[in-house]
Amino acid sequence: MKTRLIQMLSVLLAALLQLAPLLRSILPAQQGLAPSTWAIVLKIGVGAVALIGFDAVSQASSISISPANAVVGSLYSGTITYSGGHAGSVNSMTYSNNCIGSAFSFLDGLTIVYGGGNKATVSGTPTNASSYLFSVKVWSGSGCSGSHSDTRSTTLVVGSSGGGTVAPTLSAAPPNTCAQVGTDVQLSGGAGGNPIPQYQWWQNAQPIAGATNSVLSFSNIQLTNAGVYTLTASNLANVGQSFALLPKANCYLSVCITGGTNYSALDYINYAPAANALTMFSLLTNNTTSTTNYYIWQKGGVTASTSNTLSLTASQVIPAQSSIYTVSLSSSNAGGGIVVNQNYDSYCSFGFLPAFTNQLPATTNINAGNNVTFNLNVRGTLDASYGLDVNGNFVNQTNAVPNVFWLKNGVVIASNTLVLNPSSGTLYTNNSLVASLSLTGVTGADAATYTAVATNFWGSVTSSPVVLSVAGGGTAPSITAQPPAGLSLIAGQNSTIGVFATGTAPLAYQWRNGSGNLANSGVFGGVTTSNLTLTSVTTGNTGNYTVVITNGSGAVTSSVTALNVGVRPTIGSVIAGANIQLTGTTLTNVTYVVQRNTNLTTSVWTPILTNNTGASGVVNFQTNSTSLPNAYYRLLFP
Repeated sequence: MKTRLIQMLSVLLAALLQLAPLLRSILPAQQGLAPSTWAIVLKIGVGAVALIGFDAVSQASSISISPANAVVGSLYSGTITYSGGHAGSVNSMTYSNNCIGSAFSFLDGLTIVYGGGNKATVSGTPTNASSYLFSVKVWSGSGCSGSHSDTRSTTLVVGSSGGGTVAPTLSAAPPNTCAQVGTDVQLSGGAGGNPIPQYQWWQNAQPIAGATNSVLSFSNIQLTNAGVYTLTASNLANVGQSFALLPKANCYLSVCITGGTNYSALDYINYAPAANALTMFSLLTNNTTSTTNYYIWQKGGVTASTSNTLSLTASQVIPAQSSIYTVSLSSSNAGGGIVVNQNYDSYCSFGFLPAFTNQLPATTNINAGNNVTFNLNVRGTLDASYGLDVNGNFVNQTNAVPNVFWLKNGVVIASNTLVLNPSSGTLYTNNSLVASLSLTGVTGADAATYTAVATNFWGSVTSSPVVLSVAGGGTAPSITAQPPAGLSLIAGQNSTIGVFATGTAPLAYQWRNGSGNLANSGVFGGVTTSNLTLTSVTTGNTGNYTVVITNGSGAVTSSVTALNVGVRPTIGSVIAGANIQLTGTTLTNVTYVVQRNTNLTTSVWTPILTNNTGASGVVNFQTNSTSLPNAYYRLLFP
């Protein structure tokens, strides 16, 4: 029976490994491509017995707080969410070594209370402006106890209530995250600035529709979600700036290939970078006060551990030790055996991250019409052993990795697949192979910055850049930063739509609305420059805007900016108890400022809240008091 299981496992693992290279996500080097990390997860579950194993998927877990910004002196209400493969197993939370079953003092002026499941709530009025990095520990049992726990950190940015406009800065970058297929994941970051910044998430330098909060959520994550994600922030100081100019922070989302969920997956591959210590563990979560649990870890039929953990040193995590690791579970009480010798297998594949052993030249200058070749020596585990045949020998993958992707100005233009066709039973580890990019008959259009990204199952690495210049050849215009895909304004507001382009000077610009060229008059300015200015827009300015850039070598048209101009909203009010509630509906994703004045004979209006209408387009503000004398409120759309 065991031999049959191994045969079935080898076939399944072989299929997964053949598929995996097609599913990796390769993204522009300048966006901060980070090495992938892989979580080690084992299925430990028999009948009614479940696995709780936070540590095993620590790379897939994270916490976030939303909203990520608060203002000194203004009421704040936020939610802390723990996400990852074991979010459904959370039963209690700890902050600052205190179980937060009831309200507990949090940051300056704020309290925290456990909300049940994987959430906690934060409320109060902040008293000090700062970027607060804090940690929360989640537990598998009630009362802040349990067999396992996990500690995660995030940041709440509290801004000043007064002062002048301050451009936003990303004070809390979203972390690199590894998630298992089928889990729910959240990426989060935070920015400081005055007024409170507006957020936008991007992938491949393109805005993600509706992703305008500090938290980006994924449900039932899939391999296609892997990639580099960018969080940008804007406020009055930089509204309308292009992606290239906005303050930004990147993170890399890796997605593990598994055959099931984090805690009920059987017969799948765990990829672990070689030369790094590794601990695998399992846990039976029955009533340990009246039962006794037994664990036996085996590798190749040889006992390696009799505890619930199996620890491998860095020297043991090498490709030659890739194997099926088996844990045998038993549990008994006074009534006899509950679980008897239940075996669960998981294949661990150890490999070296890719590496370049030489560097590209910093610059290269050649004459138009000549040829140029860039060469890089690549090392790293070039294939993966994925199982044993019926005779106990390793079966190897026939197509080797890593792959090398060549990028021109951040865009993939070519790839090299390094193929060794290894024979059965042979491990090609850390061999050095040459990856090349050849350009023939170069013209001015080839002048650019070139980089290479090498990737295998265990991660990726980006080369140093080489700048290629071409003598005697003009370069046609090329857009390096497109204008925003969408822009929402209220009638009377001002804004700027910008673009960045390269090419042989001089570059000529012409902004257009639809198919018609714009002229400098009234609302529009800078129509023949890289930045189109909009002054006191009206609803009639709604449309699709592009810019055509030309020089002596060619022309290029930008992507479309869809401008939507709406009328100012009608604001309603209602008294609810001791509070006054102001509500209204307008365009989505526009910033508004609530101001207060105690004497209409003066022009002094005090800003008390800056917010964004988000995806709903709803303006919602609560004064928290009906007792303020002669209190007048108005909305300002800056």
